[in-house]
Amino acid sequence: MKRIFLVIVLILCAPNTFAQDNITRFFVSFGFETLSVGTVSSTFTRATIEPPGAAYRANMIEFSIEGCPIRYRIGATAPTATVGVLMLEGNGKMFGWDNIRDIKFIRDTSCTANATLSTQIYR
Repeated sequence: MKRIFLVIVLILCAPNTFAQDNITRFFVSFGFETLSVGTVSSTFTRATIEPPGAAYRANMIEFSIEGCPIRYRIGATAPTATVGVLMLEGNGKMFGWDNIRDIKFIRDTSCTANATLSTQIYR
């Protein structure tokens, strides 16, 4: 009886454990882009996040920021060097086609050199 109970518990707990530890198993990588983020607003190359003729587009990105902090805004308004969500050097993820399509980046005022934004793109 204890074995049956243990097996049931393991089966029920396993999917939750995997989902928390490895979210990218639900996505398939199809592209990579490196942006040099400077004093002018930057966006992803449209053909990279939505390949022409393909039946898919970006639904998640993983990124790393190197060299200096950057700022971003999502939507029609571009960030400035002092206004926008501040992202320090490090790694992160973003989900959703609308967010990925509409995000804009700019270098923060705390740096004089451009930042490097390396991005793995998933569908």
